[in-house]
Amino acid sequence: MNNKSLLTIVIVLLLGIFAIVAYEEMDQQSPGEELAESIGEVGEEIGDEIDDATTD
Repeated sequence: MNNKSLLTIVIVLLLGIFAIVAYEEMDQQSPGEELAESIGEVGEEIGDEIDDATTD
């Protein structure tokens, strides 16, 4: 295997790793979105507990 093909393989692998890292960063939520989602979940849980307590 010559140096050019080895360099090509290394470059392709590095580009693949970079693409995976960039995709993972795009998928994460901002702190504001996380807070809003947490507040929504708390509201749902409170509603579920009220329903459970009032229905027999």
